[in-house]
Amino acid sequence: MSARRRSAGAWGATMASLLGAWACLSVAQAASHDDAASGRLRRDDFEIVDCLLPGQVRQLGNMTYLTQRRPVRTTIADCRIRGGEFVAFDRANLQTALHVWLAAAMAGDPQAQTNVGEMYERGMGVPPDYAMAASWYAKAAAKKYPRALFDLGSLYDQGLGVAQDKLKALDLYRQSWGLPADSVIYQSAARQQQEQLRVQLQQQLQLKDAQIKLLQSQLDQLQQQLQQQQRATNASASGAVQLQAQIQTMRGLIAQLEGERKTSSDQLASLPELRMPVATQTQSIQGAQADPRSYAGLDFGRYYALIIGNQHYQQIGNLQTPISDADRIGQVLHDRYGFTV
Repeated sequence: MSARRRSAGAWGATMASLLGAWACLSVAQAASHDDAASGRLRRDDFEIVDCLLPGQVRQLGNMTYLTQRRPVRTTIADCRIRGGEFVAFDRANLQTALHVWLAAAMAGDPQAQTNVGEMYERGMGVPPDYAMAASWYAKAAAKKYPRALFDLGSLYDQGLGVAQDKLKALDLYRQSWGLPADSVIYQSAARQQQEQLRVQLQQQLQLKDAQIKLLQSQLDQLQQQLQQQQRATNASASGAVQLQAQIQTMRGLIAQLEGERKTSSDQLASLPELRMPVATQTQSIQGAQADPRSYAGLDFGRYYALIIGNQHYQQIGNLQTPISDADRIGQVLHDRYGFTV
């Protein structure tokens, strides 16, 4: 009897909870209807959606025609007021979002192309497709669209969908920020990034050289063992086959390392030569302190030198040695005479 009483009590509590939830839902629905009837905006009205606005009615002479629908990103309330169409549910579906922007992107709209690229990069409902995102970003970046330039730079920075290139990423960031190519800020950052990349590539080359040398030594030893087995009358055929397989594997590894070394070497050789802007050189000279020079009890003070080597011209042919000559003069003045150059 007590068990039945407990079951009845639990059943009654469950029904009470369900009735309470139904009452709360009814109140919320009633409040929603009241908000709609009174014209008050709800929280959902401020959510951002991809909205397809109706086409414009245009007049050309005596002819009237309707343009294609235009995609915009706006709030639900604004889209509804302007008679637009938006997806109320299933926002995580990539195809649903692409349906809004793809037509405008294919027509060449840089904003739509960037939106499509971001959908592929973020993988809305599907795994990300960075290569496709990079291709759409590149289309919009060719039109100097700032957001596309930044997004494409981010892919190059991380090596997603494209070969990693820190300098190219930095240049794309510069363009998205509107900085000129000769900007002191950009040149300084590019120079620092280039030096870091140069050091990394040099370290990679040294590592590849050491690995190739070690594998080549092991390959020579295997070849000597194979020759010794071939000369021996009682050598087993299986042992020779095993050595030949090891030799082929070793040769493949060496060829792979040599290919990777060539790639690093070509990348190192292709690094552009960045010269520090004159403004930066002047600032470094002004901020430096030369050692005081004295001779026979006489103090000659501190020595400074500003050296300019110009070998590139617009109207006449370029020269070959002024910059290296200027570097050499600066070295002599610094090493022998204590100048801050």
